Amino acid sequence: MSDATTVADRVTRIQPSPSTAAAARAKQLRVAGRDILDLTVGEPDVDTPDAVKQAAIAAILAGETKYTPVNGIPALRRAIADRYRRRDEIAYDDNEITVGGGAKQVIYLALTATVNAGSEVIVPAPYWVSYPDMVRANDGTPVIVECSEDDDFKLTPEALEAAITERTRWVILNAPGNPTGAAYTADELRGWPRCSCDTRRCSFWSTRSMTRSGTTPNRWPTCWWSSRPCGRACSRSTGCPRATR
Repeated sequence: MSDATTVADRVTRIQPSPSTAAAARAKQLRVAGRDILDLTVGEPDVDTPDAVKQAAIAAILAGETKYTPVNGIPALRRAIADRYRRRDEIAYDDNEITVGGGAKQVIYLALTATVNAGSEVIVPAPYWVSYPDMVRANDGTPVIVECSEDDDFKLTPEALEAAITERTRWVILNAPGNPTGAAYTADELRGWPRCSCDTRRCSFWSTRSMTRSGTTPNRWPTCWWSSRPCGRACSRSTGCPRATR
């Protein structure tokens, strides 16, 4: 193989997506006449709602077909901020909101921007199959923390504390969990910053039903679960004052 066609080392570290491979196999079996219940990918089996179709058609007819700002059009960012304000009673400024082409793209780019060779990213297991490979593709090391059925497949503060090292850069939390469906209570989540704020510099990446995510690269650990999670003057924008650089 010539140098022109040799793939980068980072590509050789990742594996084909098991869920994508299983989905392709399910489609093959359907074509062959088999009755297959496909639980491989999170794609609805219903048609796109008419209201969404009509809105897309109206946007095309209105000429809204040009390049958009990389962080999303202003009207969409305002709508997202309004939804968080109504649903979660959380206020985000416009410069704190960005829109991507899906959870995988946003998480991958966040890792690209913050992970160096030797950086560790904690991934609770069971996990969404793409997380470890996204870390490896960015020269990082995924640290898999097994979450037992006795703990409802949830990451405990004790397990998190044991996994954190000086090289830890991220903790990836998917809740409700994919594939387990495990969901954390507010009290459980408030216990995490208490164990991590007093240790090393690391950040939480949280995805909630593919709609909530947050990152503060090159800052102290950030606590999203409450405005004052440690009983100190913490804030989402400045980070936890109990953390050490």
